Amino acid sequence: MTETWVFDASQLSAFASGQLLGVLRILAGERRTVITGEVEAELRAGLAKVPQLNDVLQAAWLERVDTLEATGAHRMFGTFAERLVGATQRNLGEATVLTWAATHTSAIAIIDDAVARKVAREHSVTCIGTLGILLEAIRARQVSIEVASRMADIYIETNGRLPFQPGGFVTWAIQAGEIDPSSSIMS
Repeated sequence: MTETWVFDASQLSAFASGQLLGVLRILAGERRTVITGEVEAELRAGLAKVPQLNDVLQAAWLERVDTLEATGAHRMFGTFAERLVGATQRNLGEATVLTWAATHTSAIAIIDDAVARKVAREHSVTCIGTLGILLEAIRARQVSIEVASRMADIYIETNGRLPFQPGGFVTWAIQAGEIDPSSSIMS
């Protein structure tokens, strides 16, 4: 079965702001790519501040899905919402992404938020973040280490959050054991 990437709004916003949405589509390859209704609503709400979000909303390769259509989805949503969503409704998108990923075979939640990723692990929901996408692209030889590093810099410069400053991708990847420092080839 083909993998499905379920995107949170934050990655799509940063990739679109950095004019990297087309690259993200290429990196997704043959995977099914989806957003939940709540993520779509978050993107629409941000249009005035980030006009590039219109590119995300118009992207034919991003399928819109119903978070609660699968068996067990209401219970899972309650579990995730209890942990992630406060009175301000912050992280509602993450809760719907995790719900959809938890209730669909071969679904991977694409989330950078550390708390949401922790909750995903606790509930055996597969998730990767922006760095996982970039590292996978290097391993698949879709991009070079240098290109992935530049993409990480652009992501950070457009308000994406990563565990290093611009220019720090290679050092981070070496320290994380993802790149062999003697050969600059992925471990």
